[in-house]
Amino acid sequence: YFNTVTFAGDSIASGLGIYDTGYHNAHYATYVSAGVQTFVNNVSVKNAVTGANETPMETIAASQPDYLYILVGTNNLVVQGSEDSFIAYYERLIDMLREQLNPGVMIYIQSIPGVQEDVVASKPGLDNTRIATVNDLLANMALRKGCYFVNIAEALNQPDGSQIDEYEADGIHMQP
Repeated sequence: YFNTVTFAGDSIASGLGIYDTGYHNAHYATYVSAGVQTFVNNVSVKNAVTGANETPMETIAASQPDYLYILVGTNNLVVQGSEDSFIAYYERLIDMLREQLNPGVMIYIQSIPGVQEDVVASKPGLDNTRIATVNDLLANMALRKGCYFVNIAEALNQPDGSQIDEYEADGIHMQP
């Protein structure tokens, strides 16, 4: 199954390829500090799993996956701003992917996991209530765009929306 999967996104998504517990047969288009604009604007960045400098859209298109899992958005939310702009960029990302990938590709939009409460002091945009609101917007966007929505936050967050203590590495990322 994972021979035909591509994971795309930010450093949180990179963990699946970096850690020994990951899926090594899968393809990765995951980048530290990446946001949705990194993909849409064809920025050249270093792949966090392979170490190659590349443009994310070209990497995804070259992999021609049957299944594409996208986990991106935490970096977009660090700064308080317009959720509408974030969703508009994300919609553009989906449109671009549909243009470059096989028609039968199944796209899975993953929810943005919550953060530890102490993160909000230095990154006020990462308020867990805001993250929950954005995840609702992502779920609605996935429905409109014919994608699947995978609520990974359900498995990674406590009832208050913050990360489960045993999973967190630095308040934002997960440990292996």
